[in-house]
Amino acid sequence: MNNLDLLKIRENSIVDNIFKECIIPGYEKYEEIINELPDDSYLYLCPYAGTGDVYLSCMYMNAYANKQNHKNFCVVVVGKANYKVAMLFKFQYIVSISQVEADCLVRLSMVLGKDDEHIKIMHHDAPQLHTGILENLRNINEINFNDLYLNNVFQLQLKDRQMPHFNYDTVDIENVFDKYNLKKGKTVVISPYANTLPPLPDWVWVNLADKLFDKGYCVCTNVGTATEKAIKGTIPLKFEFAISVPLLEQCGYFIGIRSGLCDIVSSAKCKKIIVYQPYLFWGAGDNLDYFSLNKIKLCNDAIEMQHHGVEFLELIDNILENF
Repeated sequence: MNNLDLLKIRENSIVDNIFKECIIPGYEKYEEIINELPDDSYLYLCPYAGTGDVYLSCMYMNAYANKQNHKNFCVVVVGKANYKVAMLFKFQYIVSISQVEADCLVRLSMVLGKDDEHIKIMHHDAPQLHTGILENLRNINEINFNDLYLNNVFQLQLKDRQMPHFNYDTVDIENVFDKYNLKKGKTVVISPYANTLPPLPDWVWVNLADKLFDKGYCVCTNVGTATEKAIKGTIPLKFEFAISVPLLEQCGYFIGIRSGLCDIVSSAKCKKIIVYQPYLFWGAGDNLDYFSLNKIKLCNDAIEMQHHGVEFLELIDNILENF
């Protein structure tokens, strides 16, 4: 790591304040993490808190480490949820930090530049960077979410992906079914919450749930955080990422707004219906073009649909055609 004393900054200047508030804390956090690791370790920093971004990055990290001849690396993520995402890939070293700490580490890496390579930014265009242009390439020539990671962060091929490991322990799954009185093969898990895309009106989910009840299905709402509430009349269902795929395979059905959870459960062998909001443009295309689970090849069996403006009743009918 460079000797930060070599930087000459006029005291009490704006640059000096930024240096003290961002760069020094970043260096201190770097030392705190690196001192707990083997010699010549690297920090693979996921600076954005989106679980889908972290999941996609983790799929390529081992192949990237092998390509770069990095014998030891630590996956650094923002928050507890992303720590659990990284745990799915069985990395030896994982650390969870705050968003402020991640911001400081990114800015530290900008100051150090190419002279030090021990902080690797695992994002195609980290929000903290002021020099990134890759966000402007979204959907140009059909460039999608995965393309930007694969070609610009890792320089790997699709075949280099590592799949996550899920807990298929039947006892853990049975405990969930017993606790919530779920029906195997006849349970629909609704996931109406997302951080990146706006939600559907609550009445849409209530209407859909009522119609699924009438068809004899057990209907649950995935409530991943304390602020997420179950759709009226449905069972509030909370489960760990580690059992998400085997649980959904036993339930049989998943309906969700496109979110990071959709990435995590993409490999589940169940009926997956993913809803994309219209008129949300990501560069030269919309969010379906950019985030489609099928297009980014996380699976090939997702049923993906958009509604037309406020034609929510049509959306409900289109979903119900799959039951």
